[in-house]
Amino acid sequence: MTMVWFLVVLCVACSRPPLGGSIEDVQTIPQDVSRIIGANSGSMDDHSHIPNQSRLAKQYLTHFFAPWHLKAATLYPAENLLRSINTLGTSKVIGENLQPWPTQRITRLVATCDQETFPNQDARAITIMDTHARALPTRHPGFHSFDRPGEGYPFDYMQYSVLWAGTPVHVCHLTRDKEWALVEAGFVYGWVPVNNLAMVDEAFMARFQSDHFAVPLRDDRPIIDTEGVFRCMTHIGAIYPVAMESPTRPMLLMPAADASRKAVLVKADMKGLEMAPFPLPMTLDNQVFLAQGFMGQPYGWGGMYANRDCSAMTRDYMTPFGFWLPRNSSQQARQGRRINLAGLSAKDKENIIRTQGIALRTLIWMPGHIVLYLGQYQGQPVIMHNMWGLKTKTLMAGEGRYIIGKTVITTLYPGAELNHLDRPSGLLINKITGMSIFP
Repeated sequence: MTMVWFLVVLCVACSRPPLGGSIEDVQTIPQDVSRIIGANSGSMDDHSHIPNQSRLAKQYLTHFFAPWHLKAATLYPAENLLRSINTLGTSKVIGENLQPWPTQRITRLVATCDQETFPNQDARAITIMDTHARALPTRHPGFHSFDRPGEGYPFDYMQYSVLWAGTPVHVCHLTRDKEWALVEAGFVYGWVPVNNLAMVDEAFMARFQSDHFAVPLRDDRPIIDTEGVFRCMTHIGAIYPVAMESPTRPMLLMPAADASRKAVLVKADMKGLEMAPFPLPMTLDNQVFLAQGFMGQPYGWGGMYANRDCSAMTRDYMTPFGFWLPRNSSQQARQGRRINLAGLSAKDKENIIRTQGIALRTLIWMPGHIVLYLGQYQGQPVIMHNMWGLKTKTLMAGEGRYIIGKTVITTLYPGAELNHLDRPSGLLINKITGMSIFP
C-alpha cells in the first residue's frame, strides 16, 4: 500500500501542468477598476488640477510630430534601423510552418532591403490605417523556438509595434521593389507596407498640426467620414486633430491618400465615438474610465491583432492625459519619478509600494514586464497588467508557462497558489526592480 501511495504522489508531482486558465487573484479580486478605487477612495486625492499637465501635453505633441521635424538624417541611429538586416542569419528563425526559414528567403530579404543605398529616402508621411511596424519587410512571422518556454507563439520577433492610423512618420528607406518603407515614428521604427502610407507636404502638415486634438476613450468605434467611407477603428492611445465646423460641432480630420498617394484630409463626425479633447483632465473618474477599458482585453505581442502587450497598455493609458511614454517597458521604466526597489525583500517592496505609490499614476516595473498600480484591496497592493503567463516548473515537464493571456487585476503574487509555479523566480514580487510615479 505504501508503494501505491508513493507512485500516486510521484505521478501527480511529475504530471504535465495545465497550459493555462484562471488564477486565484482573478477569482477573488474584483476585475473592476472602479471597485478597487472605491475601496481606496478615503485615502485618494482627485488630481484634476495637475499644474504641469498642459506643459507635458505640449511635450507629447513635440515627440509625436518629431518625425516631421528632423534635425538629422534620421530620428534613430542608423545602426539601430539596420540591426535586423545585419543580424538576420546569425540565429535560427522559425516560420509559420514550424520550420526554419529557408536560406533562399533570408537571401531574398537581405537583397530586397537594398542596404547599400541606405538611406535612399527622406520623406514625411502619415499612416492612413492601423499599421504593423515590422523588424524586416515581410508579413511572415519569425519565431525563435517552439521548444523553449516563453518562446513560440505569440512571440513573433518580426513584430515591433502597431502604428494607429494618423501617426506621423519619416520615410528613410524603400525596399528595392518599393513595396515596403522603413519608417520612423516618434516612439518606434520599422518596416511598413507603402500602401499604408500617404506622403505629406507643408500644407498638410500645417493643417494636421492643429491647435485642437481629440483622443478616443474607447476602442473599436468605427470612424466614418462625411462621405460614408470607413477610415479606421478608434483606439485608446490614438490622437487626431479637430476642426470646428461650429462651436458645437467638432469634426475629426482624418488622413487619406489621393490617387498619387499624397495625403489629403477628410472630415468625420465625432458623434457617438466617445472622444474627448486632448489632454484629458487627470481626474479620478477619467483615470478609472480609461483603465477599465483595457480590462479583459487579449494579450497582443507587439500590438498584433490590434491588441496590446504590457507596455502598449501602459503607453496607451497615459496618452490621453498627455504623458509621453516610449514603447518598450525597459524605456518606460526610465520615465517619471523613479524609486529603486532592486535588491529589497518582498516585504520591503510591498511597504514602499503601499506607502509611496499613487494609484493610477504609478508604473511598477521589472525586466520584461510593466504594470499599473491601482492601490490596495483588502490590505494588499493590487496591479492591472496585460500579461501572457506565469513561469512554471515540474520534475517531469520541466519549465513551462501557465497562460493568462489578457489584462487582469492581481496582487503582487499572481499564481502563488499554483503548485507548479516556479519558485522563487516565478513570483512577480521577486522580479520587481522599481517603480515610476507620474506626472
